[in-house]
Amino acid sequence: MLGVTLKNRREQLRLTVQDIARMTGMLPKQVVALEADDGLYFVGGKLEIERLSISPH
Repeated sequence: MLGVTLKNRREQLRLTVQDIARMTGMLPKQVVALEADDGLYFVGGKLEIERLSISPH
């Protein structure tokens, strides 16, 4: 799903989890959780991930 897409794109760009964490202001463990589709890690995260997954953008 979304997490696989994020991880694949990060790897295509040859970026590390730490690179993404620095660029987004997130903790590395949050980046890992997103890539694992672990939306429950975040307060309200599951709903936000679902919203983003069905967004027409």
